[in-house]
Amino acid sequence: MVPTDNLTIGLMDSLYTHNLVTPANRIIYEKYVEANIAFSLFAKTNIKTLNSFAFEAANGRRQFIQQPELPLISNSEPVFANRFVVKPDGKKISYREG
Repeated sequence: MVPTDNLTIGLMDSLYTHNLVTPANRIIYEKYVEANIAFSLFAKTNIKTLNSFAFEAANGRRQFIQQPELPLISNSEPVFANRFVVKPDGKKISYREG
């Protein structure tokens, strides 16, 4: 995990909630929320279900959205380039870079 993961997701959620993202980014974020809901439903099941192809498919979908698609939001919405955190090594990094 990079230092801005949770902060970036939190900011995406806030922008989405307040309808401050582009329509394309809104669709991406909605897919992410839906994938997280499906994923969390599996977490409430037994180990046999977690070893199923259905779980692997849900996990793969969530990972696909999380890795190549969520960065499309942080790369296209200007606010992510203008919010910063300081890493443990003292280097300042933007939410977008993180």
